[in-house]
Amino acid sequence: MKKFLLLAATAAMVASATAQVPCEGTLKLDWKVAKDKLPAWGDARQGFGLNGKIYIQNKATKSIEVYDQNGKTSEVLPTGGINTAISYDDAGNILVGNSAFPNAWRTDSTNLKIIAADGKSFKDITIKADGAVINGRCDFLGKASGNLLSEDGGVLWVVGATNTGVVKVPVAEGAIDTDNVFEATVDGAAVAASTSTVVNAFTDAEGNAKMLYVSRSAAPVMLEGDETLTGTAITLPNKGACNGAFPFTLGGYNLVAYPTLPNYLDGFAIAEAGAEAPVVAHEAEFAANPNAAQVNWVNVEPVDALTANVYQYVPGGYIAKYTFTLNKSITGVDNAVAAKTVAGVKYYNLAGIESATPFSGVNVKVVNYTDGSKQAVKVVK
Repeated sequence: MKKFLLLAATAAMVASATAQVPCEGTLKLDWKVAKDKLPAWGDARQGFGLNGKIYIQNKATKSIEVYDQNGKTSEVLPTGGINTAISYDDAGNILVGNSAFPNAWRTDSTNLKIIAADGKSFKDITIKADGAVINGRCDFLGKASGNLLSEDGGVLWVVGATNTGVVKVPVAEGAIDTDNVFEATVDGAAVAASTSTVVNAFTDAEGNAKMLYVSRSAAPVMLEGDETLTGTAITLPNKGACNGAFPFTLGGYNLVAYPTLPNYLDGFAIAEAGAEAPVVAHEAEFAANPNAAQVNWVNVEPVDALTANVYQYVPGGYIAKYTFTLNKSITGVDNAVAAKTVAGVKYYNLAGIESATPFSGVNVKVVNYTDGSKQAVKVVK
């Protein structure tokens, strides 16, 4: 938990109000690539966006395809996987499933590949521990915390179709800490595993390490803890049954991007848990389900205190990038900060080390203005 003390302290500059101001914002489409330029959805069932690009795992070619506004790029990553699962960690390292689809994940063969954020190298890892394994088929992966290739490492939370809890997989320097792999139990809100359950790790606006447990057709459950996880079911306005909900913080708000009704189409929204209406919404463009995997992947990459990149991958449909902008932060700071004069910018990593340039992975960016005010926001490089 020490790693999160700095985030908690600096987040207080952005999110310390006791009375929350209304959350309002805008969503603008930046670019879109149609399905005729994408792989077949049956082979490419999961993808995510980062750094202005979208990464799709193609199990048929055992490769990760990289796309931008012009379509498929010439970028070649060192490996792909034979499963459909693909995700990333806070440092931008890519995780890809490498257990034969659609079989249950095995504990006697390589399960995952971790590709370095610079795309130049990768490591194979096997999720294995006595009495604590991924039970059953697992088609998708959620976002991991930390930097799985660093000395401090991070954690991947995984659920197989017959797991009753959530398997914690600590990874450092690209190797699993086998002695500390275990299946955490969940108290509170019930969780129901499926072949497509995804657990996304994130740090909330108060600096707390949490996970969002998402199974298709079920209410998302917010998890917190370690060996025993406390689960709290959350509600999201107009939530649909597609998989793909993604938690993030922006402007001091705890938000979720998620697929909306009508079911199994391409609509999505961004909202606070328990809100009566979303902050922004993208209405469905399709009249029929574009894929039988029943997924509509949306993930969010904060850019600054009030702006984030939103990426969408609809297998069998399209990929798209949007810009999401909040009108003001929870403390009432709005876009008028752009008119202030910046005195200096500093970055802090999770260990509290200061730098004039961002570290690889999670940073707290602190902007000092000449009027004496400060602005802090979590950013990922």
